[in-house]
Amino acid sequence: MLHFFGQDAGLRFLEGYALRPYLPASLLVPDAAASNGRIFFTSGGRPRTVGEVFDRLRLAGLGRL
Repeated sequence: MLHFFGQDAGLRFLEGYALRPYLPASLLVPDAAASNGRIFFTSGGRPRTVGEVFDRLRLAGLGRL
C-alpha cells in the first residue's frame, strides 16, 4: 500500500485504518482520492470509508506494505 499512496500518505492511511476505519478515506489521503475516484467513491458519489478502501486495495493485491 505504501507504493500506491507514497510513504507519508500510506502511513497516514494505515494509521487511520487502525484507529478510525469508519472515516471517509478521502479525508486522510485527499490527493490519492482525487486521482483515484473509483476507489475512493461509490458510483453514486458516496465517499468510501478507510476500511472499505483498504479492503478494495487488498482484494486488488495491494494489501502488502
